[in-house]
Amino acid sequence: VHLQWPAVRCATYYRVVVNQDSAYGTMVFNRRNLMATQVTTLPLMPGHEYFWRARACNSHGCGPIKWYTFTVAGPTRGSASGQSSTSRRDR
Repeated sequence: VHLQWPAVRCATYYRVVVNQDSAYGTMVFNRRNLMATQVTTLPLMPGHEYFWRARACNSHGCGPIKWYTFTVAGPTRGSASGQSSTSRRDR
C-alpha cells in the first residue's frame, strides 16, 4: 500500500508505523529515518483495517501523532490485487 503525507517544515526525517486492526494492534510495518513524504508498505493481508501514522522528527524529537486508517479489500473479479481506501482519524 502506498502511503503519502504532507511535508512538515523543520522535519529532517519521518517515522512511519502501520498497525493491524487498531492503533494499538500488531505492528506490521515500521520505517524510521525516511527522508521522503511517502513510502510503500510490504503486502498486507486483505480484509483487515490498518492504522498508520507518519511522525515528523528532527534533532529536538518527534511531533504529535495523528492516526490514519485504510482497509485492504480482497481481490475483485477481473482484478489481480485488492483495493484500499484511506481516511484520517485523529487520536
